[in-house]
Amino acid sequence: MENAPDPDEPLTLEEACKLIFREAIKPATLRAEARRGRLVIEKIGRRHFVSRRAIQEMREKARAEQRVEASPPPATYRVRKADDAEASEGMSMASIALDHLLRKAAQEDREKRKAEREARSPKRKR
Repeated sequence: MENAPDPDEPLTLEEACKLIFREAIKPATLRAEARRGRLVIEKIGRRHFVSRRAIQEMREKARAEQRVEASPPPATYRVRKADDAEASEGMSMASIALDHLLRKAAQEDREKRKAEREARSPKRKR
């Protein structure tokens, strides 16, 4: 029986690209995801590290954002019968409200991660 890898084990960005993504992406892609607020990277000394757990969280966020983007705008819904007009309008309003809440939650999450990164990063004096 194999031992599962520790989800919090620090991997260099290069190792993560090789082991997790099978070299399909480069470390620059992981850095870009960190800048977007989707990935938590730890800097220890001059090296940057990431955990399997952080990459899993990044992938979950990417899937959630794709679901929001993939949903059609409410204006594209078609009313098939006059009797369904009221129900359809209610569904459209619910869809708009849900879309707004999901976008707001994603924005708040990005802002929270940015604040956490800034709090961890020492201020540099010039």
